[in-house]
Amino acid sequence: MRGGKHKQKQKNRGQTTFSTRFQRANNRGRTTDTFQFSKSWSVPYCPKALFNPSTSGAKAFNATVLLREIEGWIDRKKLSISKKSGARWGVLVHGNRVLAAVVFKRVGPQKLSQPISDFNSSISSFDLDSVCEDVYKKMVSSIETHYPGKFLAVLFKNPSMSKNVFDSAAT
Repeated sequence: MRGGKHKQKQKNRGQTTFSTRFQRANNRGRTTDTFQFSKSWSVPYCPKALFNPSTSGAKAFNATVLLREIEGWIDRKKLSISKKSGARWGVLVHGNRVLAAVVFKRVGPQKLSQPISDFNSSISSFDLDSVCEDVYKKMVSSIETHYPGKFLAVLFKNPSMSKNVFDSAAT
């Protein structure tokens, strides 16, 4: 019997076990959930920290639809570029989230807050391809002007450089 437990311990050694058990804990009169990864490490689970209570379901859905449209534009643009290096390619690969953030800023929170049916009709009237193309060209121009020869994977990991590219494309 003892040998069986010893073999089981050896089998599980070195593997990270993730338990999906939620525990209730009392924290100064409030109840909070704790997500326990293992016996030695747990993370507080607080849905209010993950989801802003002022964000409606329609706004979250519309934002997801818009992001998918932007990603579709990026994928189509990648197919049209023959040279897979330089600023033109790097913006699509490494700067895709900055590009999406600028497009989101241009669309604005008012359009995202519309009901889902209204948003679907307004996004078709909003020429998203031309907005993405304009943002893309401004980002490439900014990188070629301010950061020539810079490795773009590193550039977009740098918050201040990413902000500079964002600001130049947002105007």
